[in-house]
Amino acid sequence: MSIRSIGNAAVLRMLDSPAHRMFSGAVATIEYEGKRSGQPRRLPVQYALLGDQIVVCPAHHQSKQWWRNFEDPHPAIVTVARRPRRVIGKVVRAGDAADPAMTSYLRRFPKARDLELLVVFTPTAPETLSSLGAARPH
Repeated sequence: MSIRSIGNAAVLRMLDSPAHRMFSGAVATIEYEGKRSGQPRRLPVQYALLGDQIVVCPAHHQSKQWWRNFEDPHPAIVTVARRPRRVIGKVVRAGDAADPAMTSYLRRFPKARDLELLVVFTPTAPETLSSLGAARPH
């Protein structure tokens, strides 16, 4: 098991616990089925909100694989503040329709670098995400 997967497992346990508030303002979980493997995947990611969309920047994307599952629209579940939402994720590249997403992400994480691409998750249900900033305690 790599150091990264040990760290991810620890963050996921924290996000699943009542102590999630320490991370929930900046870290969400993504659950999806791998397109090629068919295996369920779950990982923590930093996020920014853009209206009802969740914007994620895969840091050092060249060395990551997970985001490739969203090069074409792909279903997932994103959990923010212990509230799961069904979404469709899609990779957008800098210069595409990414500009509002990029602006949103950089506003939330001004020190972010390597923003060549983002994954934008759009809810599939009419339930909104705008109220997540004021999530009730669980």
